[in-house]
Amino acid sequence: MDTMLKNEDRENRRRNAGGVIMRERDASPWTALLGVMPLLAGALTVAVGHYPYPDNNLDGRKYLAYMLPRHVAEVQAIAWSVAVLAISAFFVLLARAHARARGRMGLPEIVMTVGAAMFGGLQLVVTGLYAGAALFARGYPAFGSTPSDLRQISFMWVSLNSLYVVSLLPLASVWIAVVYANRAHPVLPRALGGWMAVVVAVVNTANIATLFITTGKWSAGCVIPFTIHAAATFLWTAAAGFVLWRRARTPSGPGRDRPRTLVSSAADFEDS
Repeated sequence: MDTMLKNEDRENRRRNAGGVIMRERDASPWTALLGVMPLLAGALTVAVGHYPYPDNNLDGRKYLAYMLPRHVAEVQAIAWSVAVLAISAFFVLLARAHARARGRMGLPEIVMTVGAAMFGGLQLVVTGLYAGAALFARGYPAFGSTPSDLRQISFMWVSLNSLYVVSLLPLASVWIAVVYANRAHPVLPRALGGWMAVVVAVVNTANIATLFITTGKWSAGCVIPFTIHAAATFLWTAAAGFVLWRRARTPSGPGRDRPRTLVSSAADFEDS
């Protein structure tokens, strides 16, 4: 009798897992798109700029010369907003997948969701003020002609870069949550959801050290630390989106291994 009940319970769990797999298959194109979109939007943000990219604490005229030609600031703000929103939405979907695998919303999933929301909110503030500064300078052509104006522009630039770097802390917490969630319920491959996620978390956290560098290519938000953190972040999300898309599309059935993804991996974990 106990054996029959155990087999029936196992079959129900596998049937429920299969239903979740189908729902995730339907959502997989969106997951893949959200994973790849930050890489594309981030590349566009960099491509529309011009070089050399200004360091921190320079003469305010250098920042105006970077932002104003060809509406660089406005285009960058739009492209970067798309990247930020895509990253935030991607991690919300990933947290949802882990919650389904767990059967409830646990602490790692909450940290993923809250961390992604905090990062997205702070980044939108940065991009909004960045575009607003350019818009203000266009509305008042004489702005930037006095030493006071130039100091205000420099203060704005350094403040936005500093806020940008601070926003990477909640983003780093998202990857730490991914590591913990993926250990029990491997929605992602062990390497991608394990040591690779740890590396990306460390890279984003290490950006805090740039707040102590006054100027130069290594100062907060400048070209070298930005390139390192953005490359690690965007490549990881693109890889994770592609993996989820591929695994959700893997056929399952008799004689074939079921895709170890989303809630199906939870059922196998409980059986072991």
